[in-house]
Amino acid sequence: MGDHYHNEASGNARFGFQIGRVDGDVSLGDMPVASKDSGTEMLEALLRIRTLLEAAAAHGDLDSDLVPVARASLDAADRAAAEAEPDRGRLLRALGALRETVQGVAGISSAVTSIISSVGSGQ
Repeated sequence: MGDHYHNEASGNARFGFQIGRVDGDVSLGDMPVASKDSGTEMLEALLRIRTLLEAAAAHGDLDSDLVPVARASLDAADRAAAEAEPDRGRLLRALGALRETVQGVAGISSAVTSIISSVGSGQ
């Protein structure tokens, strides 16, 4: 126990791992779990996704026809998260549409999935 392993991938790179036993937490991606009471954390997480999206667009990792679709989904998620009382259903639909659009870009897709998990579990 106490060992720490760190894998990092960027662009469209992928990696995997095998673990025989896990004691403690395992996290994928560097997205913090956003609290449903913390709109600021959610907006910061969405801003990091926007940065990843723009980098993927600039590097050609995401089809140019899909970039505006992904941006529109991300804009919808931003609007839903910025409300005084965020509509979880609307936020989840926007994030689901975004994840579907960016599913071929590992870094973005895993970050969006992380946020969906935290919103869906009510954290």
